[in-house]
Amino acid sequence: MTLPPEIFKAYDIRGVVGKTLTTEIVRAIGQTLGTLALEAGRDALVVGRDGRLSGPELAAAVADGIRAAGANVIVTDNRRHFLAALRHGIRVETPPEFLRTIKMRRG
Repeated sequence: MTLPPEIFKAYDIRGVVGKTLTTEIVRAIGQTLGTLALEAGRDALVVGRDGRLSGPELAAAVADGIRAAGANVIVTDNRRHFLAALRHGIRVETPPEFLRTIKMRRG
């Protein structure tokens, strides 16, 4: 599968749901992230989402990809994800058709 290069930004992955971010693309990204996490000595990744209608499907796809790589997935609900983002000073305001899918942080 060829991933659309325009979704890869300096600090995250962003795209249009259903066009540049499909469940297949997000699953492939999840599998790559799971592989990278395992190579870095991490065995689990946290998956959170906001309240957008596309959230459940894409969160499930990224979690499936992470598990396919052999890593564990910790799924958070919307409230916990929001509070964790606030704690780290992350604020995201994007239109509903756009989605910032993945933000990586070491720690």
